[in-house]
Amino acid sequence: MPKSQSKTLIGLLLCLLFAISQTGFCEQTQTQSQSPADPLDILKQAQAKFEKVNDYTAIFIKKQRFGDKFPVEEQIYTKFKKPFAIYYKWITPDSGKEVIYVDGKNNNKLIAHLGGAISLFPISKWLSPTDPLAMNNNKHPITRSGIGNMINSLIAQYELAKSNNELSSFYLGSENLDGKDTIVIGRRLPNKDQYSCYLSIVNIDKETGIPIRVISYNWDYNLEEAYYYKNVKINQGLTDKDFDPNNGKYRFGLIKF
Repeated sequence: MPKSQSKTLIGLLLCLLFAISQTGFCEQTQTQSQSPADPLDILKQAQAKFEKVNDYTAIFIKKQRFGDKFPVEEQIYTKFKKPFAIYYKWITPDSGKEVIYVDGKNNNKLIAHLGGAISLFPISKWLSPTDPLAMNNNKHPITRSGIGNMINSLIAQYELAKSNNELSSFYLGSENLDGKDTIVIGRRLPNKDQYSCYLSIVNIDKETGIPIRVISYNWDYNLEEAYYYKNVKINQGLTDKDFDPNNGKYRFGLIKF
């Protein structure tokens, strides 16, 4: 790489690392060190690690850009169990809103009820994952959510760019997120429709080997998506009851239509 391009990349990464520190997700410190492995290999190792995960709970924090609209940060308590059952309960905003989706059951529909004062009414609605109501403030349907899908999506973009000889990937050292030691990798992609964003920064928990945060920027250098799985607890012994809308701990109510 020519020296001028190298300086440009280093400058860009420093700016992006500063921008990441302003996302408000967590307390963090960063250090630079030599790459332990190729970033794509690191992601494939994470994929193998996740194969040993049966279930997890976490606080899912997300931000997503929709054109010029940038919604407020969402914090959601989540449960996940393989092969694919997911429960969401919003902490903020829409406190109390709940969603359950279990692949292959309930005609492959999710069930949801609103948060706030409306959550006190015992009424819930079945929706297709791609129904406009279900997609409100969501860039991706619930069928593509979860840590496993996040890993697979990252690898797919890396491999596509690599096959096109357009992948620029790099190791960014270490970072502490809320007491979790992580390694940080990144990638740059050209401005083409087949790629989801220009630059992605991924934090992988050193203890579990699983990605817990992905921050992506578009080609205008604006934050496009940010996903952070905080306080991840794996293999908690979750059961079908955790994904049953009739669970007495939930508020899906008696009326489900």
